Amino acid sequence: MKLHHIGVVVQDVLKSAEAYESLLGLRVVMGPKEDPIQRVNAIFLDLGCGEEVALELLEPTREDSPISSFLRKGGGLHHLCFEVEDIE
Repeated sequence: MKLHHIGVVVQDVLKSAEAYESLLGLRVVMGPKEDPIQRVNAIFLDLGCGEEVALELLEPTREDSPISSFLRKGGGLHHLCFEVEDIE
């Protein structure tokens, strides 16, 4: 099992990605991409730790997005995603 990405809910994925790029030198590796099922925009940035671990920035695209209420409470760290060989 290994860490795949860290999910962070933000108000604006583009502005947040720009901040992470300019302040920490992270680089965008995917996105922005809209997920119509989850009703979010997402951008992945390489954390540069040599383990291919990414920072996923998530922004709700609609009020009924699963993360909208989380953002209204302040947003921030939302989830950790682990890669496993067998989910069972």
